Amino acid sequence: SWSRWPANGVADLGPEYFFREGQKHPTRYFQMRTKDQNVCFVGSTDARQTESRTIRNAYQTATHNIAVQLILEGRGVKAYYQPAWPHLLVRMGVGTKVQDLDYVLLRDPECRVHVNKPGNLLVVEGPTRAQAGRMATTLFHLLRANIYTGKGIHINGHPTPIRKRASRGKK
Repeated sequence: SWSRWPANGVADLGPEYFFREGQKHPTRYFQMRTKDQNVCFVGSTDARQTESRTIRNAYQTATHNIAVQLILEGRGVKAYYQPAWPHLLVRMGVGTKVQDLDYVLLRDPECRVHVNKPGNLLVVEGPTRAQAGRMATTLFHLLRANIYTGKGIHINGHPTPIRKRASRGKK
């Protein structure tokens, strides 16, 4: 059985993946380049091998960017560009100093950080999971939630609750 894939990404797996030793159902790989298209054909005696997760991930990594959503929570917490990329400014509440995070964005120029209009959602987009994850983790640690007020940042879909500490009141 044969499957047809666009060559970008699938061809990057190379002979180390397709012609590796010890395969139960050997995989074959042919690349066809014409003026109009660049196509790979992946074949195997087992149809599941031609649509494997590794091939799908290689294709998706080459053609799609990886994105991570960071949500800013709390009254007065806002992110915005002044005037444009890479000058990202973040305010962690009403009356607090504005943090300039352009040095973080310039570390990896391939990653982009998009901010929605209200300024409470940052979308970190990068070519690989490692680059997008590294940028999101850096922003997450710089804008960590305050333990008393709960104002700060968290990663969308990640179960990291904001740990609030009980304030000491008068007895």
